[in-house]
Amino acid sequence: LSVIDNVTFGLLGRTPDQARHRAMDMLDQVGMTRFTTNHPHMLSGGQQQRVALARAFAPQPAVLFADEPTGNLDADNGRKVADLLFDMNAQSGTTLVLVTHDPHEALAMADRVAVLREGRIVQVGTPEQVYETPADTFVARFVGPLPMNLLARDDGHVGIRPEHVRIGDDLDARVERVEHAGTEAVVHTVTERGPVVLRLPWGERPAVGDDVRLGWAPAHLHAFDRDGRRLAR
Repeated sequence: LSVIDNVTFGLLGRTPDQARHRAMDMLDQVGMTRFTTNHPHMLSGGQQQRVALARAFAPQPAVLFADEPTGNLDADNGRKVADLLFDMNAQSGTTLVLVTHDPHEALAMADRVAVLREGRIVQVGTPEQVYETPADTFVARFVGPLPMNLLARDDGHVGIRPEHVRIGDDLDARVERVEHAGTEAVVHTVTERGPVVLRLPWGERPAVGDDVRLGWAPAHLHAFDRDGRRLAR
């Protein structure tokens, strides 16, 4: 089908003129009014996904399920389509259920997050709850711009987010790798209790091979039992 026919496809119960008017409104929102007669093979991946958004929102659904809507796009087009999706959702008032493997996208966009492992929901909560109080070590490692550090101990693990690790006096470490991250450095170290990643201002980064001591505030530590389940403080 052509672009315009794709968008009018689900507009049942409307006259042809009503359906076309609604379709053109939606195509205008996604910036595709110049391509109404084009067919899918004539469009880029990003353009195809814009048409798909227009078609999905056109019938004004109460709930919209989006299964990895940016999964087949490059990073730049993926960001543009994701921004468009959430802008359209905010304007329409539709409940959006989004499937994504990108935890950053989930934390940045969602009102509530459900983390699944092997088809089972392991935690549901606000982005803040899921990030700050992960239910187990799987959630702790999966959710966040960087995985939580997990240090072995006799009764399980203790976790600490990279942004809460600093140069201090709690644990000896050796720097293995330093990554540029804008104004920050992501520093990968190895310790007797496992690898530890931390974020530091770029100007304060140590060099590869340096021996350093790491530190953190006790309030930032998370405890997990041998089965990986979160323990009360």
